[in-house]
Amino acid sequence: LGPRTFEEWRADSSWGDYLFIASGQYVPPDASVQTLYRAGASAVVAKPRAASEKNRAALGMFGDTFRFLNYQIPLSAFHPGETLSVVAQIEPRRVPPRSVVWRLQLRDREHNAGAEARLAPFENKFPMQRWSPGKILTDTLVLPLSPELRPGLYDLQLGLYRVQTGDALPFVSADEKQDDVFQLGQVKIIQPEIPDHYLGALEPIDARVGDFATLRGARVQKQSPLVPGAEIRVELFWRAEQRVATDYTIFAQLLDARGNLIAQRDSAPRAGTYPTLIWDAGETIADAYALTIPRDAAPGAYQIIVGMYHWQTLQRLPITDQTGRALGDHIVLPFELQIRPYSQ
Repeated sequence: LGPRTFEEWRADSSWGDYLFIASGQYVPPDASVQTLYRAGASAVVAKPRAASEKNRAALGMFGDTFRFLNYQIPLSAFHPGETLSVVAQIEPRRVPPRSVVWRLQLRDREHNAGAEARLAPFENKFPMQRWSPGKILTDTLVLPLSPELRPGLYDLQLGLYRVQTGDALPFVSADEKQDDVFQLGQVKIIQPEIPDHYLGALEPIDARVGDFATLRGARVQKQSPLVPGAEIRVELFWRAEQRVATDYTIFAQLLDARGNLIAQRDSAPRAGTYPTLIWDAGETIADAYALTIPRDAAPGAYQIIVGMYHWQTLQRLPITDQTGRALGDHIVLPFELQIRPYSQ
């Protein structure tokens, strides 16, 4: 029902301001702790009070229960299978008549939940009747991530809900905007490393795109014979050379022998889930695009070109080889494609 050690009580504000020290319990020297009462080897001590804490600006309120002051996310990028934590500064304002629970979630670009944890406030260290209205407490919220969690960029959301009904206690921000959840920010789930032997089996390209990425290699999967109506899967493997703050779009195009556009697919990397603005220097990113050959495509030789552009201006990024020689605004993949006549 209480902290196991003096150090735990001193470090965690959620244990309250006062501690009874039993006879024989070891207490390390701490000049900031005030002794209020002593009887023999036993004592009652108090934590120092920070006068400025009461005047902290709040980010908002969860119902009339919690004043949400501040929070920290120690890391912003995680591997699948790791644990995400949020350290929040909270001021209880009113003990609710029914139990409440935190819901910490990751949501993808389609608003699907990638991970979720339901957590008792203050790690259920003490019942809500012992919450101290007006006292600023620290609550550490932990979200385990599945080893199968898909890599990408996720929104991290926090909500407070009634246990019995599942109803949300609305969050009202400092600028009086209301929602069921508070948006804590975005986190990156890192794509697993690609084995060197897999990369070594690719068709090498090593063309530089702008100043931030290199197309290391590519692979094309297609049926044989290749006929109109068939699908060509283009796999691209990029290496990030440096961080950028821009969300670039990748294009993959199928051209005939005269350079006419036959099929095209444009998208942010990994179907929009792994934008270039979260690529880290040295990271290798696997991406794939499907090109469908039109039914009326003529037999003959075809090629695939790829590149990147800024989606707002449609300006393509320049391509250079390893020596810095300009190669235009696209990369021609080194694959020979022959489309045969379609036969029923």
